[in-house]
Amino acid sequence: KLSFLMPNLIWRKPPSSSGTKAAVMQSICRRRLNMACKMDIVGLVRDYERDVLLAKELEPTPAGRRSDENKVRRAADLMSRSKYGKARKEMLNNGLANKDDPRVVQQMDIKHPARKEELTPLSDDELSYARRGIDRENFMKELGRLDHDVGEGLGGLRNEHLTALLFSPQRDVTPGAAAAADDLYAFADNVVQCRLPDYFYVGYVATRLVPANKVDPSTLAPGASPDARPINVGNALRRLITRAFFDEGLLATINEIVGPVQNGAGLRGGISLTVLGVQASLEARPDFCAIQGDLKNGYNEVKRESVLASVRERPELHDTLAYFFKLLEPKSYVG
Repeated sequence: KLSFLMPNLIWRKPPSSSGTKAAVMQSICRRRLNMACKMDIVGLVRDYERDVLLAKELEPTPAGRRSDENKVRRAADLMSRSKYGKARKEMLNNGLANKDDPRVVQQMDIKHPARKEELTPLSDDELSYARRGIDRENFMKELGRLDHDVGEGLGGLRNEHLTALLFSPQRDVTPGAAAAADDLYAFADNVVQCRLPDYFYVGYVATRLVPANKVDPSTLAPGASPDARPINVGNALRRLITRAFFDEGLLATINEIVGPVQNGAGLRGGISLTVLGVQASLEARPDFCAIQGDLKNGYNEVKRESVLASVRERPELHDTLAYFFKLLEPKSYVG
């Protein structure tokens, strides 16, 4: 349970109306780490509760579009680190909708419909299937590939916290620090083989909901509520583990199954394949036509039970069934 709490208890920034300098933050985190090493959980929780009360006293930052000055500064910082794609997204960012606006809350409710069909529990035979683990080499490769400047989920864990576990072979570190990445791998392998308690997976798949404005609020009529796009930010650890789990071998198996009817997920160059495929078809058969349809918002419309039913039908995917069930079964919190 502490794996979901510790990132916020240790790495969170204290509430401030003027920001926190790196040197001050370093001192705060060092103090919290010492408390964690002594298992002073009560002290860490008291610190957290003190920050919550302090945050409530500060003037809240209004929701909406960031100022042009802040956006340019943020984009310039990203470009200085050669993150041009993220810099472009930053400049096109229309900000967040007001999560306290009842109209925005209603939009989020509509876009997160209730589960239409309960999941069929795994049978004794299905529970006895051999379970797919994670390849250590692939896990370490994916750990090293994690991108920085990615939003954190509910627990506050960031990709930067995970990549910090990788040390250069030439660096002199303690045995415990040197073993940290291997310990994380062992934990990840236990996760995908479903060796952890059920309550772990409820927190594991929980997300932080962010209502992002689709258009610039300044272009709307006074009092109008902008349409908001729901963005669910997952736990950084889940993103890493699932990425390592879906290695090239598993993706190839899945693509053999779904490839004939879709190019949108799990297939490299799927967009190019679609575009070039349509062009080649029209060149070969000029009497054909191509129709692009977007008739209904399909967000959250896929039945999880139907996904599991498809996995059950494929013997080559039976070693993934238990983990897929753990990912899809919880009716987890969206915060």
